[in-house]
Amino acid sequence: KSSKDDPTPFIELYRDMYRYFTDVKKLNNLLWVYAPAAWGNSSHIDRKPVDWDYPGADYVDIVAGTVYNDDLLIVDYRTYIAMGKPLGLSEFGPSNEVSHAGTWDDRKYIESLKTRYPRISYWMTWGDYPSSVENGRQIYVYMALDSNLYASELMNDPSVITRDSLSWSGDSP
Repeated sequence: KSSKDDPTPFIELYRDMYRYFTDVKKLNNLLWVYAPAAWGNSSHIDRKPVDWDYPGADYVDIVAGTVYNDDLLIVDYRTYIAMGKPLGLSEFGPSNEVSHAGTWDDRKYIESLKTRYPRISYWMTWGDYPSSVENGRQIYVYMALDSNLYASELMNDPSVITRDSLSWSGDSP
């Protein structure tokens, strides 16, 4: 039985899935990502440490947290590093308030990662999505890189590797 005060059920489920897919189904080409949610500078009373339900180094290939705040501040960066795995961000972006207008400066992603978080090897940003209806009009959250400012500058930064910059050999054996 799951409990908000006991990480054991989650840890056991994660490990069971790992063993099932790798040992039983022999799917040894999977990457196992531990992606704890850390909502910026949240001081929410129920917020647990990002390593609270960590299933263990033997069951994780990548640690990739979730961060949404306008400063792109990763408050748990040192904790992620201490887990000893390659780092990514499974969700990364500004707060909804900034992204509503489509005025986010995309260059902030690479600037933040280069200067403050050099161990982060990748990040993912959500696409646009409808958030509400106001006065009969659909209101969108503009999270997609191309819906905000300076997307081209970000994608052409020498530190950014995109799908187009990789050599694909076609069908793999």
